[in-house]
Amino acid sequence: MPTKKNKLMIVSNDLGYGEVKAIIDGEHINQPSVVAKVEDQAGNDPVSHNDEKQVEQTVNSLLENLDATINMKRYLVGLLASNSTLARTTFDINSQNGKSSTDLSLILPLSLIAGKAVQEAYEKGENIFDPISVKVVMSTALPINEVGSAESTIREQYANRLTKGKHVVVLNNFDTPISVTIEFVAVKVFKEGEVATVIDVQRELNLGIDIGQMVYKKTTIAKNTSDETNNLKR
Repeated sequence: MPTKKNKLMIVSNDLGYGEVKAIIDGEHINQPSVVAKVEDQAGNDPVSHNDEKQVEQTVNSLLENLDATINMKRYLVGLLASNSTLARTTFDINSQNGKSSTDLSLILPLSLIAGKAVQEAYEKGENIFDPISVKVVMSTALPINEVGSAESTIREQYANRLTKGKHVVVLNNFDTPISVTIEFVAVKVFKEGEVATVIDVQRELNLGIDIGQMVYKKTTIAKNTSDETNNLKR
């Protein structure tokens, strides 16, 4: 099956210890910062891809029911994990390792982006069971004490975890799994709170733009030239 043409998604993502606050292509998303790894247990009963009504309902509520496989490991993500009886993993506020090196700092944004990509493809009338591929420009944040001084390389290291290669997320909500390939063409890492503050202001003022557009400004980043990417990482 052919992969759909890459779409550029603009993402603002604040990974709080208790909650993810994000804007993806203009939609405000709040989810618990929690995942539950699925071991031998079966996940939720998958929806038939031939049942149009059930497909529509499932796609519409997909962000609240994320069942994702990333790097060969299956997770319930966000609200679905929070409501699960499986063992849950959250950010450890007392950890000396910080957020940037944790699995959650990849699983949470990748799952949300994949879910939103499926919703957008469905809204356009595309066959969501064909492979989906998107490019992403993202602004995100790390705790101030983790970011450290201006000489610290923590921001760059975290950005590189996202940009160093393509990420494949498989959503297991249907009897035919959906594959979403995500390529981060640029990631800007702020100090924690800066992204959340802008998200809150946007919600209050109901602005039609997001921080990603303010930071990156030009959608020509979709060309993914090395010069543009390097400049945006600084």
